[in-house]
Amino acid sequence: MIDAVQSPARQRVLLLDDEEDLRDTIAMILEAEEFEVIACGTAMSAIEQLEDGVIDVAVVDLRLPDLEESTLLKRLSEFSDTVPLIIHTGYSSYESAKDAINWGAFAYVEKAGDPGELIRHVHRAVHRQLVQRAHKLEAAVASRTRELEKSNESLRFMQADLSRAQQIAKIGSFSWNVATGEVTWSDQTYRIFGVDPNESKPSFEMAKSLTHPEDFEYWSRTVANAVETGNWFECEYRAVRGDGSIVWIRNEAEVYRNEKGETVGLFGTVQDITERKEAEERLKSSVKRFRALFEQAGDYCMILDPNTEDGIPIIVDASRSAYILHGYSRDEFIGRPVADVDDENGRRLVKTRTKQIMTGKPFYVENMHVRKDGSSFPVAVHANRIDIEGEGSLIFTTEYDITEKRSLEQKLRHSQKMDAIGQLAAGVAHEFNNLLCGILCNVDFLLSDDFGALPPGLRDALEDVQRSGRRGASLTKQLLTFSRQ
Repeated sequence: MIDAVQSPARQRVLLLDDEEDLRDTIAMILEAEEFEVIACGTAMSAIEQLEDGVIDVAVVDLRLPDLEESTLLKRLSEFSDTVPLIIHTGYSSYESAKDAINWGAFAYVEKAGDPGELIRHVHRAVHRQLVQRAHKLEAAVASRTRELEKSNESLRFMQADLSRAQQIAKIGSFSWNVATGEVTWSDQTYRIFGVDPNESKPSFEMAKSLTHPEDFEYWSRTVANAVETGNWFECEYRAVRGDGSIVWIRNEAEVYRNEKGETVGLFGTVQDITERKEAEERLKSSVKRFRALFEQAGDYCMILDPNTEDGIPIIVDASRSAYILHGYSRDEFIGRPVADVDDENGRRLVKTRTKQIMTGKPFYVENMHVRKDGSSFPVAVHANRIDIEGEGSLIFTTEYDITEKRSLEQKLRHSQKMDAIGQLAAGVAHEFNNLLCGILCNVDFLLSDDFGALPPGLRDALEDVQRSGRRGASLTKQLLTFSRQ
């Protein structure tokens, strides 16, 4: 029996030799050693086998009819890194052996020597192959293990980061296997619902029990519709946490279906939107308060947008009394250029006034406004620029219908005028009385018996003066009466 290092059975040995009898003999010996032999009689057929990549060891003769020795060595060297090459030659020489070793040959064996030497070299080559493969496999396993460990570590970090991100964003995740009923929650989902993961296992029934009674029907209907139709679903509802507190939830989920179109599971998110809902309620209250003030400030209010191409502001909001007073519906009034409600003078000055308002200084003007039917009425306008973050600058006006004011002012002016006339009349009457008093006193004396007889013509003249003086006194009395009214 040939002494050899045993190797695993059925290793593939390529045997290249153009001498058929010798090739068959060596093949028989190798097969007796449990090797699978691929025998070739030409260099090119052997190279084809090597190119197929299924050879473990190659035993080759260098003297072949179809390829020169140097060319064959060069071609065989292309495979020396993966396939050990054993040169088996009947024409050994130092130069030949040197060339073979330089080209990467594993061993150089003479045909005339002991066949056992060739078999031992084959076993050694196979053993080296197995060892190298084992080392490569170990290295690959070690490398893969390191990669997996690194991946696992990265996965742990990613899971930790995801958990922290979900906690910061107040967004948890869940999955529900509809077929098995299995439900999984992320850590943040437990936190949102106030459930201890060590004490409770999530389930669809638990989710139902945590839903606020007033929102249960809506939530159940939404989930059932998603399961039935396979459509993405989203809903906002209230949940009762483990400690009894109320939390607002935004639920979104994607539905997974099998090849038959049957719903098999849901995967989605659970977001705590309590702060947003509370902010929305505060905003609604704030809007209501603002609207109440807006509707009650002045006779009416308007908000104007001055950022227009033609420089004429447009009405973007108005209190109810504003559009009613001007004879419009709200839809007709909003979006209309403010110049549409100004009279001709106001339309002429609207751009100039807008520039004055946009300086930021308080602005006041009394102007005439025109209704939809063409009638006009006087208004007092208080206007201010308001700066809104993200929306630029607008104009806020508080306006008053001053029709009654104008009427009262006119009456006051008339009253003041009449007072002045009365004072003038009183002064004139007083001075006139003084003059008449002197005239009448002297006339009365001349016509009295104490003065004596008068010529007939003079008495008649004095009596005419007396009558005129008394008539003047009567008029003066009337003036005094008028001045006292």
